[in-house]
Amino acid sequence: MYMRRLVEFAEQHANDLPPVGYARRSYQWFVVITHDDRFEFIQADRGEQRVIPNRSRASGVSPILLTDKAEYVFKLPKNPANAKRAAECHLAYMKLLKECCEATRNELVQKIVQILERQDWQIPDGMKSTDVILFRTEAGDFPHEDNKVKKFWEDFLIKNSSKEENDSVCFICGRSAPAVKRHTIEFSVGKERTKLISANESAYLSYGLENSEIAPTCFECEQKYGQALSYLLRKYANKKQHGGPHMMEIGNVTYVYWARQNDPETTSMFTFLSDPDPVAVRRILSSPFKRAENHGSLDRICILALSANKARMVVRDYAEPPVWKVKNQIRQFFDAQQIVGAPKPASIYLLAACMYRDGRKEMQKEDVQDWMNWALYGKRLSERIVAKIVRRIQARGGMTWIHAAAIRSWLISQNKE
Repeated sequence: MYMRRLVEFAEQHANDLPPVGYARRSYQWFVVITHDDRFEFIQADRGEQRVIPNRSRASGVSPILLTDKAEYVFKLPKNPANAKRAAECHLAYMKLLKECCEATRNELVQKIVQILERQDWQIPDGMKSTDVILFRTEAGDFPHEDNKVKKFWEDFLIKNSSKEENDSVCFICGRSAPAVKRHTIEFSVGKERTKLISANESAYLSYGLENSEIAPTCFECEQKYGQALSYLLRKYANKKQHGGPHMMEIGNVTYVYWARQNDPETTSMFTFLSDPDPVAVRRILSSPFKRAENHGSLDRICILALSANKARMVVRDYAEPPVWKVKNQIRQFFDAQQIVGAPKPASIYLLAACMYRDGRKEMQKEDVQDWMNWALYGKRLSERIVAKIVRRIQARGGMTWIHAAAIRSWLISQNKE
């Protein structure tokens, strides 16, 4: 269900997402095509990003159109022992560029091919084989942004990512189409780069199907759900802000959320669970709950809980509760923890961490989920939670305000009046 919802999100926000086969990535060098058909090298600012062509490649030689690593573009090896591989990468890169020239007749791409074949350029000091190269003109035009180039890259990826022998039924859209061999988009979950669907060991294989064919997905759906989830996982540019507009990280669990009918007010309330703003929380608590008005809304919010395990994404939970119910439950979550002398509203992390001597090292994913299930869905907190809190109070020989807030929350969650 959540895969279908991600595809729906991509279709609703097509203007906010990159084109098919493109992603927001960092690059290290501008290569400017001068008026006299030469290359001028300019180092990019650290961390600078643009939406550029992209593809996933675990091994082998797989060139990316125009914006690839220096190993592919300029035949720059990592070390002398890798010179043969660098030559193979460059050969495949040039073949792809020439195919693009024939299909698009793009003058900038043709110039790049001609200059690369002349080999009269000199690699600047400091360039590494893994540095990503971005071509542009002196006027600031980028060949990868041309519509014909975009269409060529999309068609190329479809042709090279699908199983050609026969069609499969896509498990997302239900249409008969070639199944993608390997899903191309990776996601940052915690400190790991992960994929949602993959199989590279016999234990993961199903009915003799390998790679990503264990869950047959057409290329269009693979791109849509991937672009949507990448967008939802994007963090705030300001490092001082926690999480992102549609995500928050608590312990080792990442929560992604989006309203099926665009509702910025509801999604903004999620931010307070990980980073409570006292003024905003007071506003939430003072807001009256009008039963008839809230129950009349049929809008729902999608909530996806994720973690990572050895470069694979783990979907821990998914739910689509009504918007009115989530708003009311978040209000109850903050109301339940109110005690005399509390300096501030408690976040999910503080409540889960108070059960341990060092929450950063000892906290379990299940603890975070228990508190989130209470905050979002009103699910009763387990006896395990209160037992850990009491043991921690006994171990330190006293109770702090956060322990009191956690115990009061546990008592109210039992729904025993």
